[in-house]
Amino acid sequence: MNDKYVSKEEVKPYRHLFHQWMEGIRDFIKENGISFTYMLVGSAKRNLVIRHHNKGFDCDYQIMITRNKKNLCAWQIKHLFMNELNKFVTKDGYTTCKNSTSSITIKKIGENGISMSFDAVILIKENNLLKILRYNKDSLTEDKYKYGFETLPDMKEFSNNLMKIKGQQLWNKLRDLYYQKKMIELTENKTGKKSFQILHEAVNEILFQNEHQNIK
Repeated sequence: MNDKYVSKEEVKPYRHLFHQWMEGIRDFIKENGISFTYMLVGSAKRNLVIRHHNKGFDCDYQIMITRNKKNLCAWQIKHLFMNELNKFVTKDGYTTCKNSTSSITIKKIGENGISMSFDAVILIKENNLLKILRYNKDSLTEDKYKYGFETLPDMKEFSNNLMKIKGQQLWNKLRDLYYQKKMIELTENKTGKKSFQILHEAVNEILFQNEHQNIK
């Protein structure tokens, strides 16, 4: 296996750890009127976890709010998860939750920098539309009114496009392009773009290139 990528077996214990955290907070979160499910998404789900020498690797998760009995606002929901997760993650040697624009970020710091991290986005479904909890960090002071849910693009389109990546040649092109784009984000752009967003871009570019090559 290409050593640029982390093996499925190496990722497995981190998936188990995240599962322990989420099940550990479930009862307390439910007492506050929130029911939820969670799932691994993006590159980790597709065995495309990239290894970086001082950034480690990351696993992307989606936390889906299935019930909000007490009608908590976006600010309350995000801080409820962050505050309760902090009680668990710090015991396992991770940093306290970072309030990223569209996710909760949890990092493990090693001798040579970040050894691995988790990024968990919070989603709801309203009127058959999938929405993501986002925090507008434009101002220096935190304001609960800067939190809200924004509609996500249709994820079915991405899933359908990914299924079009068939054959070893196309798959290798995707792996190479995704790695290249991920490294540019980590070392040059540094915009905070998440792995699943970069993977979406890479899939679309590979399909576009392949389509135009076939036309020629």
